[in-house]
Amino acid sequence: MTKYREPFFQDINQKLESRGIEFEVICGPTPNDFVSSKSYGFKCVTLETKQRFKFTEFLKLSKNVSFPSGSVVIHFADFKYLSLYYAMMKRILNRTQLFLHGQGGYKNNTLITKVIYNFAVAFTSGYICYNKFCEKELKKKLLPFLRKKIKSIDNTLYISSVEAVPYPENYNYKIAFIGRIRPRSGLEELLKASSIVKTKFPELTVEIIGSGEESYIKTLEVEYPFANFIGGLYNQEDIISATKGCSIGVYGGDAGLSTVHYMSLGLAAIVHNDLLNHMGPEPSYVRDGYNGLLFERNNINDLADKICLLFGNEELTYNLRKNALITFKELSSPSMAEKLLDIIFNKEVK
Repeated sequence: MTKYREPFFQDINQKLESRGIEFEVICGPTPNDFVSSKSYGFKCVTLETKQRFKFTEFLKLSKNVSFPSGSVVIHFADFKYLSLYYAMMKRILNRTQLFLHGQGGYKNNTLITKVIYNFAVAFTSGYICYNKFCEKELKKKLLPFLRKKIKSIDNTLYISSVEAVPYPENYNYKIAFIGRIRPRSGLEELLKASSIVKTKFPELTVEIIGSGEESYIKTLEVEYPFANFIGGLYNQEDIISATKGCSIGVYGGDAGLSTVHYMSLGLAAIVHNDLLNHMGPEPSYVRDGYNGLLFERNNINDLADKICLLFGNEELTYNLRKNALITFKELSSPSMAEKLLDIIFNKEVK
């Protein structure tokens, strides 16, 4: 159970309560590098897990969780979890509905992957992808008669956005980074690119929101004194305050939901252009020249050029920021819960 997902589950619970339907979340222990609360506004069962060869098992699942006839199960689409096959068995025996929710295997197009996904979709009620990009890629793997079982809801965050993007009267050369501070985040690539940008825009600063290993952070602080390490912030109002004056949100490495977070802040998002190598499919929301810019993956000079382009063109930056905020609002309405329940209750999903 990760804290950023709690509002999503809370929203589902409230909407189902109004229909007189019970809702329950079954999950494993929260990973150490994620934040979680201990009290929820919905029923939540946390089970210990155990590794069995390459599979993960929820211990005492059958004793703690019952799937009565007529129930609906939404399982995350990780085929290494034995609970998925338990849910499949219950679907056959109890006539439950079983939906999978995931990325649709968009990063892998091997023959075995295609076989697995065709099997999974054939023996479940349907597959709900993280967004349209994933939906399109998954349908390519499937036999034509299975494609109608594929739907998608935009993966986003339940957070408030800034009200509007102010037109800059005094331009601030500030970049925001939001994410866990670790090598794959590409923070070092961003800081190296920023060092190049500083030769042209010496006022540049980078506001870094996120936590990580202290020794790693201290090394970066010494090497890049223009970087301001704020630490982990988990309240959106605090993040809005910390990024005030920033015009750009950059993820130098393989991004995921940080892209959505930038857009909620009205920041022009800069991410690399290799969608198959990102952590998640959310960077597909960035439309080059509309709500952000794309740079060539692992090309620090190209990243520096993109930052310089925006720092040198206030009008372009302002338009990208406005459109980024519009994109976030489009992703958030209707909410993820509304879109999910529309699929479950067989309504048309746009």
